Amino acid sequence: MVDFRTARPDEIETIRALERASAQRFVGLMDALAADEPSPAAVLAARLLDGGLVVAVEDGAVVGFVMSRRVEDRTYVEQLDVLPAFAGRRVGAALLDAVAKRARAVGLRGLFLSTFREVPWNAPYSGGWGSWRSWC
Repeated sequence: MVDFRTARPDEIETIRALERASAQRFVGLMDALAADEPSPAAVLAARLLDGGLVVAVEDGAVVGFVMSRRVEDRTYVEQLDVLPAFAGRRVGAALLDAVAKRARAVGLRGLFLSTFREVPWNAPYSGGWGSWRSWC
């Protein structure tokens, strides 16, 4: 069973490694993205302090994360990654739901993200839900 919680400071390098591993799914689709460096530790630490770094954990191991920040009256999803071994298990969708729940709890109007439409696993999020979700 996968649980969702705020990341801990000692997990920042684990999250960076997870981001590197997840980027390998882009090899052959977007090679520059696959070779890109993960989010800087300082950015992850700042998001953690603001409550914008949520991890998915299974059997004590971090298997996914979502990084977000408040932009006006909404939450912007900056990054979402899941270990390739957990692809297809809806961990990413559940991370988005966790962020949406947190945003609603503090009175925000919705969440938004940007994504690559040509990437097959992003397709469900490249339209209505993915680019903008409002609950008000």
